[in-house]
Amino acid sequence: MIRTRFAPSPTGFLHLGGLRTALFNYLFSKKHGGRFLLRIEDTDQTRLVPGAVENIEKGLKWTGIDIDEGPHHPGSFGPYVQSERLRIYQEHAHGLVDNGHAYYCFCTSERLELLKHNQSKAGVQSMYDRRCASVATPEARARIADGQKYTVRVKVPTGGSTCVQDVLRGSVSFDNKVIDDAVLLKSDGFPTYHLASVVDDHLMRISHIIRGEEWLPSAGKHQIIYDAFGWSPPQFVHLPLLLNPDGSKLSKRQGHSSVDFYEKEGFFPESVLNFVSFLGWNPGTDREIFSKQELIDAFDLERLNKSAAIVDIEKLKWIQQQHIRRMCDDNMDRLVELARPTLEAAVPACFDDMAYLKKVLFLCRERLLFMKDSDKVVQFFFDDPLLTSEEATGLRKDLAGYDFRMFSQSCLALFSAVPEDSFTSAIISKSLKELTKKENIPYKSAMLHLRYALTGSRAGANVLDIVELLGKQKCIRRFESLIASM
Repeated sequence: MIRTRFAPSPTGFLHLGGLRTALFNYLFSKKHGGRFLLRIEDTDQTRLVPGAVENIEKGLKWTGIDIDEGPHHPGSFGPYVQSERLRIYQEHAHGLVDNGHAYYCFCTSERLELLKHNQSKAGVQSMYDRRCASVATPEARARIADGQKYTVRVKVPTGGSTCVQDVLRGSVSFDNKVIDDAVLLKSDGFPTYHLASVVDDHLMRISHIIRGEEWLPSAGKHQIIYDAFGWSPPQFVHLPLLLNPDGSKLSKRQGHSSVDFYEKEGFFPESVLNFVSFLGWNPGTDREIFSKQELIDAFDLERLNKSAAIVDIEKLKWIQQQHIRRMCDDNMDRLVELARPTLEAAVPACFDDMAYLKKVLFLCRERLLFMKDSDKVVQFFFDDPLLTSEEATGLRKDLAGYDFRMFSQSCLALFSAVPEDSFTSAIISKSLKELTKKENIPYKSAMLHLRYALTGSRAGANVLDIVELLGKQKCIRRFESLIASM
């Protein structure tokens, strides 16, 4: 069975790179009827951030990435928090010492710092000098029994190379002489990432490890640990870097790298998921808009890219607009619910006629981007426009060169003469063309005149479509109010 995992360290909130890792693991497992796990790698207790685990789980839930097994989703391979699995790691670390693939190290932090300093000064790679590798195991255990602090280090082969098979990159070779004898078990009894992740991925039966490119340098070390245990490793997939549009690396410290940023800005979870799916993957077609299920159906590891992916928020905005259009066509109820918090606060009356509200949202679909701004786009359909606003005042100044009051009265007469059942954009357009020709007014000015009187806004949907949707009575009332204010 395909089993994948997202294994974040709770040292910060969920960021875009983490979401992409989780998403690709999720899509791949669901595509093949497998299981998706959340594992919290909290063995570095000094770097834990309060609330990070909750934020990670909230971010996954918001985007619709469902967890099959995890801290709050019981499964057969728990616990799913590494700090609750210390005994497992300790047993495996000591087991590697027993079979000769690891050794106890008694070097103090002061000695290690001095070693690192001297190597840096000499211009050579910083690596442990294997001083304790020559300490016989019985002697080492006697020193441990005597109370000496120790760590456990993996014994890297002294010659040859280690090869890692990567689905995206093929065979990747690492020269063993530049691989450090990494610490597996720290002096406080906690494992390092290298030991814990290998042990957990094996015991949790992970079939594929899909993670960021930054872990590729550690892959050789992990392969050596798998070999030391006599285990076959999962399939590795190392995803490309995420870059800003200027080519710089996307940093966790940048505001737009956090998933919270996108939720607070007002992006839809389906838009964010769709956007993130294209950060290193493509479907092999020109299609760019997908639902979650469509992504599951289309996802294929063979379509992953090696080159870095650009995080372009303008592209995300375009994707958001496409999802709004989709909702208008297929799932208007979903769009209404997304807009509800804003509209209930600003235009509560809009929910009195749900059919009318849906027509308004459909007509304004090209102007909608964030539902937190939806009231500004649709409000004039429900409330009379404020013609004293700065925007309306500026628009009124553009309407010069003809008798504004007289033309307003002519428009009122035109609307009054059109039967209720014939009050359509086509009929109004025809009548207006005749009117503007008769009164020698540019048709473009007439359209701007209608937009001012009916909406108080310079931009929006086609003004004749607005006229038709507002209806005869609202149009008449607004022109009567305009004329009365002159």
